[in-house]
Parts: sequence; structure tokens; C-alpha cells
Amino acid sequence: MTSTLLDDYYVLITSRDKYNKFSIIEHSKVNLDSKITFKPVINSFVAKFSMIYNVGTKFYFNTDYKAPRHRVIMMDIKNLDPNKWEDSIVEVVP
Repeated sequence: MTSTLLDDYYVLITSRDKYNKFSIIEHSKVNLDSKITFKPVINSFVAKFSMIYNVGTKFYFNTDYKAPRHRVIMMDIKNLDPNKWEDSIVEVVP
């Protein structure tokens, strides 16, 4: 498991096997004297996800989720429903 501090506001925890699982927390809400609760972003090993960047609550990932040739998606952590993910760069199919 690895952690990455993003834009000094969020902490992203990655668990990797063949595929990825992600959890996130707002850095400002971390209190080391109490239990830390992370918000699951990707909660099962469904595909490969590689975080590219975030702008506020919008996170951009390179993924092969429903795209064997990969695509870039944007997910807003305020609504993590996969039906709400937006393609930023669509999968290129020959």
C-alpha cells in the first residue's frame, strides 16, 4: 500500500495487485489522535487505474475499465457512481 499527497489537500491510498483499489481522504480532516476514515473510490479490483491529476474534487485516471486500449476518465469524488464518470480522452479503437 502506498500513499500520495495530492495538491496538499487530499491523500490517496493505493492498494495494488493485478488491478488497483483507491481510497481518499481530505488532508485537512486528518487527525492523528483519532481514527482516520477513508472514502473508498475504487473498492474492488475491477480494472487498472492510474491517477494522473486532480482539480479540486475532480480526479483524472488512465484506466482500462471498459476500455482494453485505455482511456482517461474524470470522476468527481462527490459522486463516485461509475455511471457519472466522464471520458476525457476516449478509447481509441482501430
